[in-house]
Amino acid sequence: MKIAVDGMGGDNAPFEIVKGAVEAADLLPDARWVLLDASAKMLTQARRLVKMPGRAHFLHRRAYPLPFPDDTFDAVVCLEAMEFMKQRDEALAELVRVLRPGGFLLITNRIGIGVRWMPGRTWTHEELFRLHKQLGLRHV
Repeated sequence: MKIAVDGMGGDNAPFEIVKGAVEAADLLPDARWVLLDASAKMLTQARRLVKMPGRAHFLHRRAYPLPFPDDTFDAVVCLEAMEFMKQRDEALAELVRVLRPGGFLLITNRIGIGVRWMPGRTWTHEELFRLHKQLGLRHV
């Protein structure tokens, strides 16, 4: 199993979100992980905290374009990052492109009171549903 974790929350976000997700790797001992972030600071923290020799690979780059062929990953996780991307629709399409058919995509999209601090940078439920449909995803 190959799992990509993108956008580990930016420089000011709590790293525990991704650290907890990656610690779940104990449940998937054969999984290989790719942790990708545009923030060198977050990747430095990831390298220090995430200990999976030979199973975790760290990439310092944006989420689009991704340097992987189509249908590469069994799961793609993007936590607390989409609202910080300038081209979030394109970034989402890129995450879907590298996801194998039948794979698992987990993204976060801020809702509630925090949305008012990010006008135009989050999706409404309707917008996200439309994007999922356009990208051939099943919205859960």
